[in-house]
Amino acid sequence: MTSAQGSPKEYSWVGGHWVLPNIDTVGGSVKAHVSVAVGHVEEFGTSDIDLEVWAGDSFLPARVRPSSENPFMFTQTRSIGAAAFFEFDNPTGQAPTIARVTLLGEQLTFDVSAQDPPPIQDPGSLPMV
Repeated sequence: MTSAQGSPKEYSWVGGHWVLPNIDTVGGSVKAHVSVAVGHVEEFGTSDIDLEVWAGDSFLPARVRPSSENPFMFTQTRSIGAAAFFEFDNPTGQAPTIARVTLLGEQLTFDVSAQDPPPIQDPGSLPMV
């Protein structure tokens, strides 16, 4: 298992793929998705990806993770992108500071404290990257 520091605004390499976590605080929860560049839609399964989120020093418990009930969403143009969706409890309402993506056994930690919020005209949206 490797660990490195990624940028919150640029794709970073983990588990043999380019990944980018997107974090959005909505009331008492944090909604997130991890965008992953893939070669084909069967490249990995929902159990091969995980996301952990911290707000300050507090680890946020996951409420929703990718599963057969919450599968990946795919977009395809010249390339294929997968999005894995997560939701976390955030009872203190603190802004998320750290996101750790695990993909195919490798980890990458992102500082998300400076991540841009979604556009005001579309609150709660998660941009597809």
